[in-house]
Amino acid sequence: MSEIESQLSSAENRHKLQDGMDACNQKYEQLQQLHEEAVKIPIEIVKATEAETIWKAKLKLLRAEAEVRRQTQPQVLVQEDVYDKLVEELQGSIDYLTDTLPSIKAEQQRHEQLLTSETSMKQVHEKVRVHLEDRLIQVQQGSHDSVSEQELKKELRGQIKNADNLGTALMRKTKAFLDIHFSHSPEDPSDTSSMDSSQLAPQNEGYVTLSKIIEALMVNCLDFPHDPYVHLDTTYWPPYIEMLKRVGLVVNHPDDSNRIRLTNFHI
Repeated sequence: MSEIESQLSSAENRHKLQDGMDACNQKYEQLQQLHEEAVKIPIEIVKATEAETIWKAKLKLLRAEAEVRRQTQPQVLVQEDVYDKLVEELQGSIDYLTDTLPSIKAEQQRHEQLLTSETSMKQVHEKVRVHLEDRLIQVQQGSHDSVSEQELKKELRGQIKNADNLGTALMRKTKAFLDIHFSHSPEDPSDTSSMDSSQLAPQNEGYVTLSKIIEALMVNCLDFPHDPYVHLDTTYWPPYIEMLKRVGLVVNHPDDSNRIRLTNFHI
């Protein structure tokens, strides 16, 4: 059995060897044919020095073209009407910015003044805070044991009462002054021989009196210190508001001209 297998294996090897030799002969014939065709093509032989010279010339030409393009300014062909339109738009922008610059400078100056005022207020509040903290520490340490709590409360009540009395008296005097000089109903409106401030009052009963305006400003300043502004509507007579602004009694809201507040006289 082994002899039969060896004979079959040798027969297969001889068959494979014959196939390989046939393939090699076929490839050799193809190479011979390609060689004959290549010999027939004319070939120009260029020396190495000549090729180097040609490449150097080409490199020099490319560098020259690159330098020329680098030094040449690009030119954009613009139609005349398009150019005029661009110039007109640019001039309009320049005029608008020129007109806007003064208002921007005024706004900047106003903000600087407001910043200075707020900075001063912050410094005052900081001093008050430091003083109160020192006083609290002293009280906690018992440095004021001689003053009892009842005496302190009594003193504070007295100060509050005095402040209330002073505020009430001030309000009464202010109301009396306004009733005299800014009355809504002059005694003789037809008499123009002696014009006084009372005849500048509005004759329309729908307007708020000047005393009510000042009262609203003071109430908002004391009760709503975080937002002391009063909103102006049609019931507020414009000359009264303008007069209060001119004498420095009120100021406008930075972002809304229809809101005013009392000037911080306590700062």
